Amino acid sequence: MKIILTAVAAVVLLGIGGAIGRGQTPANTDVEPVAAAAAAPATVTVTTTITPPPATTITAPAPPPVTVTYTPPKPTGIGEGIYAVGSDIEPGRYKTEGGGRCYFARLKDDSGSFGAIIANNNLDGPGSVTVKKGEFFEVKGSCTWVKA
Repeated sequence: MKIILTAVAAVVLLGIGGAIGRGQTPANTDVEPVAAAAAAPATVTVTTTITPPPATTITAPAPPPVTVTYTPPKPTGIGEGIYAVGSDIEPGRYKTEGGGRCYFARLKDDSGSFGAIIANNNLDGPGSVTVKKGEFFEVKGSCTWVKA
């Protein structure tokens, strides 16, 4: 028990002596107080990741349908020549405003023979004629015929 008490007393004395010696500077030590360094402005770098928003799909209504109406051009008329009715020209009524010497003939065929003439006429002014499918229509002169 003597040893334990001696050890405890030594520890207590050392603790007291250490507490007394703290805060005292030994006489042979030159210690100068350290001046506080001027605080430099701190540089902070922040790294962040920017994520774009997700794509947005906008659905617009379809434009209204466009209706296009085709109107075929009016025929400019037929001039000099022999036309097969049904293939070169449509059967039906044709008219002319005249305009000088104008000859027309309805023909059975395009042989050019006098016997092929069904009907013919010379016009000085307006006139009309009806041609049928299978016939030929001959036009001579300065008149233009249009389908009526």
